[in-house]
Amino acid sequence: MSGSRLSGPVRGVLYIMASAVLFGIAPSLTAFSYAGGNNPVNMAFLRALLPLPLFLFLSRGSLPLLLKNARGCALLGFLSFACTLMLYSSYAYLPAGIATTVHFLYPLYVVLCESAARRQLPRPGTCAALVLSLAGILLFMEGSASGGFLTGLLFAWLSGVLYAAYILALDRRSGDLPLFPRLAGMSVAGALLCGTSALLTGRFTLSLEPRAWVFTLLAIGMTAVAATSLFQEGVRLADGTQAALFSLFEPLTSILVTALISRSVLSPARLLGCVLILAGLGLHLLSERRSR
Repeated sequence: MSGSRLSGPVRGVLYIMASAVLFGIAPSLTAFSYAGGNNPVNMAFLRALLPLPLFLFLSRGSLPLLLKNARGCALLGFLSFACTLMLYSSYAYLPAGIATTVHFLYPLYVVLCESAARRQLPRPGTCAALVLSLAGILLFMEGSASGGFLTGLLFAWLSGVLYAAYILALDRRSGDLPLFPRLAGMSVAGALLCGTSALLTGRFTLSLEPRAWVFTLLAIGMTAVAATSLFQEGVRLADGTQAALFSLFEPLTSILVTALISRSVLSPARLLGCVLILAGLGLHLLSERRSR
């Protein structure tokens, strides 16, 4: 780093943190859209479909390159939106806290896969950061499981596995194609996957209340456009391990925003969970700085 200019990896971490905060705010907006006639599967479909014209317009000069890399974009889109569908499906069987906790075990999968690919053990600082951060996530669990606990657990676990695979695939393919053509290709794949799912399950609908449309569009703009763009640029500048660890700001933000909206006080366990996550991220930063 020279002067006041931030290095690429540092900017990447900041982008990832910003995307995690936006992703953490979005569930509160989607909850308002559900109250006006929307549903999770339909929301996933609209999230893939509505930004597509914008992405195609911004990538109009790179369409031949997009077609050349269509297979890679389709893979990224499938992994990303299949993860969304699995996580949303898990909420039908598990309390959201348990489902989200199981999903956010994905940083462990990313770190282990990248360490295996390099044929070396993760750095002690990274291991300690993972332990602290995942311990913090576990403290967010609350509620009791429904009768379909195992089914919900499977969906939540699959969502985490798919998201880890998405991060690893993105880490390897982020340089193959500029950002907006890549997002356009992913949106096409996501729209096909989620649209088919919505039609087969009878969840497709455009009959939303005006207020629900407002919150739907706000959530889509925040996640599909802003947060996803920041996240993908962050992965390009940093790496998959950084992306997985600093994405833990998402559940942290979600917990805090929910508490603010409901005007409730965080329980001691959740407060401790927030502290552990921040401590884990700080420890990881120190470890990365000392290793350079």
